[in-house]
Amino acid sequence: TVDRNATLVTGNLVIASEGALQGNAYLASGNVVMQGTIGGFAQIIAGAVRIEGTIGDDLSVSADRLRIGRGARIEGDLRYRVPPENVEIDSAAVITGSVVALPMRNWAGVWIVLRALAGLGFLLAGAVLVGIFPGVAAAAADRLRGHPLPSIALGVGWLVFLPPLIVLVAVTVVGIPFAL
Repeated sequence: TVDRNATLVTGNLVIASEGALQGNAYLASGNVVMQGTIGGFAQIIAGAVRIEGTIGDDLSVSADRLRIGRGARIEGDLRYRVPPENVEIDSAAVITGSVVALPMRNWAGVWIVLRALAGLGFLLAGAVLVGIFPGVAAAAADRLRGHPLPSIALGVGWLVFLPPLIVLVAVTVVGIPFAL
């Protein structure tokens, strides 16, 4: 039992039938199963959401899959951003307010902008490093001109073998600082 509002972020979240959040709930999870009681408003962002319990006010859901079960009671509006083919609302569920299906958001533009910003960040980091270590950059350029194949092989080797090596080192607690 939580007597106030709750903000929970987790991989999988189950609010069991005896569980109760007295205030508002802000939930972000891979999967949410809500069988207990939320006294106030609930906002859920998850991969899959299953509601079987009681929500004392409005419910807002953004998810890949939504199931409102027969034991669900929503004392307000239900608003959701879920693909229509992935929504199941049992006819025995009680929803005292309106049910509103909101349009899905298209995140393609956001990802393009983030990738462009990441690319600019790498270019800026490279320019700063060349500015700080001009001798190293000049020596690398000379080596690339003089021995292109070994230089390319070394670069591809770093690109292919370094990430798995970092992951292997990061698996151990002692290796995490080295991996970073």
